[in-house]
Amino acid sequence: HTQEEIFLQVWGPPFQDEGSAAQVRKNISALRDLLEPERSAPRYIKVEEGAFARKGGYFFCPGVRFCLIEAV
Repeated sequence: HTQEEIFLQVWGPPFQDEGSAAQVRKNISALRDLLEPERSAPRYIKVEEGAFARKGGYFFCPGVRFCLIEAV
């Protein structure tokens, strides 16, 4: 999903280019802090190749299962 798609699904309109995109990146980063065992090699939340040119492209890696067992 693009940053705009994620923003609109979570916060609703209006999407305001860089400010809204930064909010998405910040929250994706926070999710990665919680989910990813190794930030330098993400297993769960991936970015599509060439996605930065499209302002997004995040997806959950298919086939990788996970469960949060600690309270967050």
